[in-house]
Amino acid sequence: MKKVYICSAYSSQGKIEENVQRAKNYSRMAIEKMCLPITPHIYFTQFMSDDVPIERQIALNIGLELIDECDELWIFGTAAGGMDDEIDKAKELHIPIREFTVHGTEIPREQRRYI
Repeated sequence: MKKVYICSAYSSQGKIEENVQRAKNYSRMAIEKMCLPITPHIYFTQFMSDDVPIERQIALNIGLELIDECDELWIFGTAAGGMDDEIDKAKELHIPIREFTVHGTEIPREQRRYI
């Protein structure tokens, strides 16, 4: 099964609940496409605090490590927070990147920002 890293906002614009719900929807979308979603900002935030700088940094670093194990990185919406580092890591590893709107519609290749 293809593993896909879900790259989406967590605390952007103070909309944590909305962003987490979106990340859950993106993860479900991956499952529906027969992919295994890797969505760290859903589960790390259950036991680590984004408000504690060292815990946030640890979670971001672990997320970057998880990208090593993924077949693709899926970006949803505009990059914010730690998303730029995740995108850079995928590029460094030559992991294919797919882009989607915040609502989950895939952006055509010729219109993508992060290729």
